[in-house]
Amino acid sequence: MSTLKKKLALGLVPLLCCGAVHAAKGNVVGNPEGLYLGAYGFYYMFDNNWEPGHPSAQPEDEFGGGFAMGYQYNQWIGAEVFYERLDTEVDIDGLKDELNPSIDVDHIGAAINFFLQGGVNNPNADGFNPYVSVLGMHQTVDVQGPKNDDIESTLLGLGLGAQWSFTNNLSARLFGRALWNMDEDNFDYQLGAGVFYYFGGVPQPYVEPPVEKDPVFVPETTCDTVRINLDVKFDFDRSVVKSEFYPEIQRVADYMKSNEEANLVLLVGHTDSIGSDRYNQGLSERRANAVRNTLISQFNIDGSRVSVEGRGESQPVADNSTSEGRALNRRVVAEIEDEKCTTK
Repeated sequence: MSTLKKKLALGLVPLLCCGAVHAAKGNVVGNPEGLYLGAYGFYYMFDNNWEPGHPSAQPEDEFGGGFAMGYQYNQWIGAEVFYERLDTEVDIDGLKDELNPSIDVDHIGAAINFFLQGGVNNPNADGFNPYVSVLGMHQTVDVQGPKNDDIESTLLGLGLGAQWSFTNNLSARLFGRALWNMDEDNFDYQLGAGVFYYFGGVPQPYVEPPVEKDPVFVPETTCDTVRINLDVKFDFDRSVVKSEFYPEIQRVADYMKSNEEANLVLLVGHTDSIGSDRYNQGLSERRANAVRNTLISQFNIDGSRVSVEGRGESQPVADNSTSEGRALNRRVVAEIEDEKCTTK
């Protein structure tokens, strides 16, 4: 291979990669994780010191094709195995063209690809994803001449390429490779392009790293429940509020005045068991109303904040068979339940 061809090969690699930057526009999505298959074509350039059994033998540079099967582990790394084939002729000084032998060149190899943008769905990549390849392959050269020799050798290589996606699964590649023949101690070069189909699902969208923010102070609110009980006793068969219970009623009134949002107060009247159920029901209602009227008239409480209910003799708190027990059952009770909240 001439020095001019080497320079041309090395120069085309960065040009192909840079051209992909401008070609890969649009809403591309990157490399899905999982299995993929690919087919590609390439132009193969042999070293000018290639000598398969003859000091003046030089294969002609030629086009070939290949297939690859690989697995994309994540958006950064993928690995693949491949098979390549090309057919060309060997020019031997002093022989007529029709006498020059033809050769079949087969490559079986493996490569690891390192994607530099971490997947082309990275918005900072503008759809473009360059990669570096490290590869090795076994080369078999079948010489179709008089001797029908097979020449086997091992090649190690380094590649540069670019990949971008047309859909969630379909991608295209451009690549260039420099291949060192360990047995012949020379270098071949390869330029190629291909199409690859990924069987994995849609990759996760690119997520920008989280930005640390200063802690936000959130006020802490605590609430306590306040309960105030009222218990007014009555004489037998009476519904008059005795003055000795005014301080008890005033305590409730004062709380209601200082807490306008306090819940509605329900006054419930009760009786002992002497008398009919109907009579005692009415008596319990009159007792509850008597306490309500005292709140309104004596302590200026808005009547809309106080409701009444009579339950007759149905809910005793003491034994009605004794006078002491009956005295405890003749009552009006109320409970104010309110919630007090403070913020720190």
